Amino acid sequence: MALATPPRRHVDKSAFLPAAATPTAPTGKPRGSGASSFLKGLKPAATLAQWFSLLPVAKPADDQEATFRWKSFRFAYAVVVIIGSFVESIFSLLRMFETGVTFYTSVNVMFYTTSIVTSVVFVKMSLEWRDKFSYWSRVEQELSALNGEPPRLVANMVIMTTVVIVLAAVEHILSIVSTLVQMYPCYDRGGLYLLIEGYYLMKYRKLFTVVRFSMTRAVILFVLQIITTFIWNFCDLFVILLSMGLGALLRQLNRGMNNSKGKVLLEEYWRKKREAYNNLAILTRTMGDYVGPLVLISYASNLYFICLQLLLVTKRTEKSTSLHNAYFFFSFSYLVGRTLAMSLLAADVSVESQNPKPALFCVPPASYCSEVRRFLMQVNTDSIAITGCNFFSVTRSFILTVAGTIVTYMVILVQFDSASDGERDHHNSTVVACTCSDLKIYDC
Repeated sequence: MALATPPRRHVDKSAFLPAAATPTAPTGKPRGSGASSFLKGLKPAATLAQWFSLLPVAKPADDQEATFRWKSFRFAYAVVVIIGSFVESIFSLLRMFETGVTFYTSVNVMFYTTSIVTSVVFVKMSLEWRDKFSYWSRVEQELSALNGEPPRLVANMVIMTTVVIVLAAVEHILSIVSTLVQMYPCYDRGGLYLLIEGYYLMKYRKLFTVVRFSMTRAVILFVLQIITTFIWNFCDLFVILLSMGLGALLRQLNRGMNNSKGKVLLEEYWRKKREAYNNLAILTRTMGDYVGPLVLISYASNLYFICLQLLLVTKRTEKSTSLHNAYFFFSFSYLVGRTLAMSLLAADVSVESQNPKPALFCVPPASYCSEVRRFLMQVNTDSIAITGCNFFSVTRSFILTVAGTIVTYMVILVQFDSASDGERDHHNSTVVACTCSDLKIYDC
């Protein structure tokens, strides 16, 4: 098996790697045939991403036809969403400076900034999308010829995509409903129209002190709200799916080796296994560098929102409604569960990279050779893991470190947040702003 090397960056559809750098694809599965199990499993998520302005690539699930074009509707759509998020982040920033910089006033700034950075990162990733996943497909086809295809990878990826998207939709619907319940006095004052206006004045107070409220602006903001919420969730989902793919390939290699544990085998067998492992190590580093910014963004935003919600748990009041409490605890459980799932699946890549050791330790003396020695040395010394731009590697020990950090932050936030209690009481007043005039009268 030839050693697979990462592809060169290129955007042009007609550009392919030189033959000398391209691993030989197995017979019966020509390159670009759509045989990659990972891309099949990624297709539903990639299609959804295009609906919500991410991934401006034509045919992203086809490793040969995937194409990025600067002059395309997909790219223009992504730019419009980035500009909209930027405008809203500016208004949120102004609101934060007017009312004081606290965890409570910085939520929208953090949310929209995360959306902007994530969108820009996906545009950058789109430039290399075809080259990266053509390389993935070639490596996967070589490994499938040697070890077989990963069982149920496509089904597991589709199930994971469905679960994350459905839970994200439920969380967002509960958020809207709980806010509308708080604005119910507006419905008593002026019916449905005033209820909708009150909802948007609560969500976008600074914006509607600059411009008048209108249903057209409300619809635009509602669409932007849905898109940015999807972007926030999809960042984690993409890392989850990529980790599932890498972990499945490593697991399939280990399964084949475990089936041969203790058997007398030729040196050629161990050479093929070592080269397959090395190809996976190169693939993991290549894809790890590719999604590293997403991993960093994901952990930064998740850590922020988990700490914020833990702080809110300690500051619950008796005025909270049952629906608001249900939304809050569902949202918190979903956020922690999504972060934990991403962390465990990403850490699984590191765990699986160490699992060839038992089979190598059980090699009989009659089979021990230089290839086994080289293989064992690489497993012991090579560090294979998903990283956040090489600032950290996602391992199980790293998960415990993050958990400890969250607990530490919670203690600090509880101690230092008491100074902002008076301001929070001001925001939690019984005055409900239902119109733009209310905003000006009550200076909300």
